[in-house]
Amino acid sequence: MKDFSAELYTLMQGRAFKAILSSIHQLSQEQGISEREAAESVIQAFRKVDRIWSEYIFHEGVDRLKSQPG
Repeated sequence: MKDFSAELYTLMQGRAFKAILSSIHQLSQEQGISEREAAESVIQAFRKVDRIWSEYIFHEGVDRLKSQPG
């Protein structure tokens, strides 16, 4: 069974996560909003990028399947 706690802990201790937290703090300061609001904004942006990227990859795959001789 996957150890979700260990994986989350490792991610949260990494430099990438610390950079995200730093960006959240900076956005909060720049926009004059709470860090929670800034975090929600950052998360929404990441989710939107992920959704768009997933759709793009899906359509690329469909286009490749359509273009295969068969």
